[in-house]
Amino acid sequence: ASALTDAVTGEIEGYHGVTRAAAHLSGTSTAPRLSLAVALDGRVGPGEIHRRITVEAIPHARQALSTDHLPARLELQLPRTQHRDVR
Repeated sequence: ASALTDAVTGEIEGYHGVTRAAAHLSGTSTAPRLSLAVALDGRVGPGEIHRRITVEAIPHARQALSTDHLPARLELQLPRTQHRDVR
């Protein structure tokens, strides 16, 4: 379980706009559940982070667990102020 949550956390923390992530796997080996808490820095919209997690990180976790069904709870923590990248 810790190898999976470490991998998911590392993947999500590598996304631009994420300051930190925490993952917790619960349930049973035949019916696992994933809980994610992700802190954002405001440089990328929460919708984009949500999309990346749901189409990239969660499917990677499903693949690692060899399951087609992995219910996930995602909590996005928004910053108090918005930051903008200067490009």
